[in-house]
Amino acid sequence: TNIVNDTVELSKVHSNQAETINTPINILHKIGGIIDVFKEKAKSKNIELVLEPKEINSDVIIISDAHKLERILWHLADNAIKFTYSGKITIKVEYLNKEHIQICVEDTGIGISADAQEIIFDAFRQAEMANNRTFGGSGLGLSLAKGYTELLNGKIWLESEVDKGTKIFISLPVIEEKQLEEISTESD
Repeated sequence: TNIVNDTVELSKVHSNQAETINTPINILHKIGGIIDVFKEKAKSKNIELVLEPKEINSDVIIISDAHKLERILWHLADNAIKFTYSGKITIKVEYLNKEHIQICVEDTGIGISADAQEIIFDAFRQAEMANNRTFGGSGLGLSLAKGYTELLNGKIWLESEVDKGTKIFISLPVIEEKQLEEISTESD
């Protein structure tokens, strides 16, 4: 049913029918939840799965769609585990500037060829490739992650080297708890 749900969601994104429900989200708690979901799967493959907050306030709150953010992180973590056979997967969180937070899912997996990098976020182009088993799964996960990231006014991109690993980055608008209090006070 996940493939069916992902297909429906992807068609909503492409037809501009997907809606966002924005609420305050503690970004480290959200990522911690994703790590908890994948911890056993990573352990069974002898892969270390770690969260690296770099000089970041643990109370960093972003205003975003919690469900869509969770699905983005889920797909990125799932993909990293699927294509990593040893080493580790690190989820890093850092400020880009006061307005944006960056999340990077970095793995020591098989990497992605230059040709594949051009179409990795496009499910329909992936399906055209003769050997789309390279990607594994339905090919919808990264397409949906891209669609949702853009819907949340964010950006997604990757850096990868074959046999060395992949880093997938997402950048999202951020708001701190202090700002949130100011906003709610202003609207009273």
